[in-house]
Amino acid sequence: MGKVNYSSEEDEKLWEAFRRGSEEVFSKIYKQHFPSLFNYGIKLCEDEDLVKDNLQELFLTIWKNRQNLGDAYSIRFYLLKSFKRKLLRALKNHKRSLTNRIDENHYNFYFEFSVEAKEMDLERSQEQFLLLKNGINTLTSRQKEAIYLKFYNGLDYGEIAEIMSINIQSTRSLVYEGIKGLKNIFKKK
Repeated sequence: MGKVNYSSEEDEKLWEAFRRGSEEVFSKIYKQHFPSLFNYGIKLCEDEDLVKDNLQELFLTIWKNRQNLGDAYSIRFYLLKSFKRKLLRALKNHKRSLTNRIDENHYNFYFEFSVEAKEMDLERSQEQFLLLKNGINTLTSRQKEAIYLKFYNGLDYGEIAEIMSINIQSTRSLVYEGIKGLKNIFKKK
């Protein structure tokens, strides 16, 4: 999945160098995290231009304000949380003319398997892939998002809870219920 795990110590060193103004480290952070942030943004909003614009704005904002930013034990977590907040705000402003309001608990989280997953699945049963894909579609948007953050981004329950603005127990429940729902679909088969 291309998941990169930095130790907290390594992230802290990178973040500190970035805050001191290292353009090289900023570029590294940008290149490292842009693809996963973009993929996450597309799952929240299918408007690629809106996602790209807000992602660019996020990086410009953190560069401009780097000296005032707090510590980050996990750059990935910091960026995911900041980006989601920024994108949801932009969606509210963007959709005001179309709807009265978009609420953080009512948005569509688009979930599709990566190319690697599709290729692996071709080696397995096409039937199982379709069953799983259909099963994912039966989950709520919040369950899809929690599972995506947990298994595709490697975040812990506390980080997921913070990004989704819910408590840790609710996060665990979303992941548990999502997995339970998928297991039930396979049991029926």
